[in-house]
Amino acid sequence: MNRNSGSIELIIGPMYAGKSTELLKEIRKYKFLNKKILIINHTINVRYGTDKIITHDKISCDDSILLTNLEEIYKHEDFLESDVIIIEELQFFKDAYKIINELADKYSKHVICAGLSGDFRRQPFGDVCRLIPVADKITHLRAMCSICKDGTSASFTKRFTENTDTELVGAAETYKAVCRYHYLNDT
Repeated sequence: MNRNSGSIELIIGPMYAGKSTELLKEIRKYKFLNKKILIINHTINVRYGTDKIITHDKISCDDSILLTNLEEIYKHEDFLESDVIIIEELQFFKDAYKIINELADKYSKHVICAGLSGDFRRQPFGDVCRLIPVADKITHLRAMCSICKDGTSASFTKRFTENTDTELVGAAETYKAVCRYHYLNDT
């Protein structure tokens, strides 16, 4: 086994499933191990008025850098020294498949990414699904249905607005995690 090879971990699921919380756990773990971590967030992700990785319950990490394209990472002063690269809002990075593979295969980086498993139409979103075959580990999280409110698992993100743009950043006023029944039926 080559101990110098990189790896790719995916954390996927609908909104409110705890993807950002899982990333924050990974950040704490690797900080404890004294690993050099480079944390990336997408420039579009400012839903709580901040550029931090932040959970819906407002727990955050201050150390992230904002990028529009992942290829910008190569220009960052801490890139070569980093052991672990954390990527939030994976679905928004248009070059995710190419760059994440390069990070793991060519630069031997341990890459941990979090993104939506599908868009509000239940369609693939960005390069998330393309990365599944090359991932070393996949964690598929579920939320709880925000309409059932009885512990029913929610696998889908339902949009509650007339806007049909695929990329629409929002929170509870725009999106809810729902079960299959509530995805398919008006609420």
